Amino acid sequence: MLRSDTLGITSVMRDLAISPRFYETMLHFFRANSWSLESLANQWFHVVKEYAPVYYEGDAAVLIGDGVKQAKEAHYMPGVKKLHQESENSSKAEYIFGHMFGVVGVLVGDINQWFCLPLFINLQDGVSTIFSWKDCPEIQNSHVGQTVENAFKITKVIGKSILLLDRYFLSITALAKLNE
Repeated sequence: MLRSDTLGITSVMRDLAISPRFYETMLHFFRANSWSLESLANQWFHVVKEYAPVYYEGDAAVLIGDGVKQAKEAHYMPGVKKLHQESENSSKAEYIFGHMFGVVGVLVGDINQWFCLPLFINLQDGVSTIFSWKDCPEIQNSHVGQTVENAFKITKVIGKSILLLDRYFLSITALAKLNE
């Protein structure tokens, strides 16, 4: 969410205008045990709730969720999986090797211009092996279920919300997660 190119920490530092002398400090930040991704995400949700012009339909914020498949050249990098392309575009291959990302954002703006502000992005498919490296007790759900779970985490901070998803997400898995 922070970087404009794919040069790693260097990109983050350049986009946030952080002095190059703090490069090593940034390396330590990403390896530190003093913070967790969950606490950082919750802080981001609070900042957006307080300062962003969030659009409300009645008394409910409008959340938008979707998934993105990103092709990768390396077949053996962590999280890369053979993915089926559901697109009806004939110029796309039926299968690709890549990452499946899930995104949940909130609708912000005013009557002149609306846009989706990303709140939570994560790698969703093919990561169960990675979680087993750290003995994580959590079992990975389908990416449809994870998107609904991520939206629910956001609603704990944002409050009452409406979740907009395209018809791809209309499945028994999603409906069971919503019912949960």
